[in-house]
Amino acid sequence: MKYKIPALDTPEASRTPYAELGVHRMVAKAYFFSDMADNELINFDDYIYDEDVSGIIGECRKQKIRKFTISSTYSGMVRIIALFVEKGCTLDGMVTVNDSYRDPLSGERCTLPAFKLSVD
Repeated sequence: MKYKIPALDTPEASRTPYAELGVHRMVAKAYFFSDMADNELINFDDYIYDEDVSGIIGECRKQKIRKFTISSTYSGMVRIIALFVEKGCTLDGMVTVNDSYRDPLSGERCTLPAFKLSVD
């Protein structure tokens, strides 16, 4: 991955509550998902609540993460993307990211469409 979060790259990170590691829970979850999927950028694949947006942006700034993707397909995601933009992110367009799953027949990594955002 392009961006690293040192607190999450330790053996004990998988057994320690994210709050104790000092990392926002949504960013930590996306970090582990992205690492498992071999994505270049951190990808948020789960639902993001309105109240999580500021925390995610703050954690990205704290960790010097300047770009990330969102592949979540939950309803209301366009509104969440608009909230990221309203709070200082730039929508850079659409990209394709790796899913954590592989095609059971071919063994190839499945891909997902995703919004690409920059933290201003």
